[in-house]
Amino acid sequence: MQYQLEVKGDMNDADYTTSISMVDESDSPHVRAVAKAIKEFQPYTATRPDYAGKPYKSTHHHNWPTGERVRTDLGEKVPQEIYVDSGLVTQEAFDVFEGLLYFGGEYGIHSIDSIILKVIAQTEELL
Repeated sequence: MQYQLEVKGDMNDADYTTSISMVDESDSPHVRAVAKAIKEFQPYTATRPDYAGKPYKSTHHHNWPTGERVRTDLGEKVPQEIYVDSGLVTQEAFDVFEGLLYFGGEYGIHSIDSIILKVIAQTEELL
């Protein structure tokens, strides 16, 4: 069985981009596992020193920060840290899912807003 994966990502202030790719049946459990983890994502707070060395807390709401959208200077985690390093998904599931994503552009996204997995019953090549 073949699936079409459609992932909508927020680049900035509701500027959306969509990644569409084909998924084999063997990879669909990995996609479902990562989608479940993203759905259950909870904002987190990180503490770092401010310019004067005092503790500064930042709360992060982005579930898939990539590219220039990642604020590691404020303690924001990259998807690998959020989902794999925390034990929410396996490295294999993460790698499969991430390998299916392509959002284009140079800046990356900060959040995944929707994930749709469609069963492809029949494909007709028209040109």
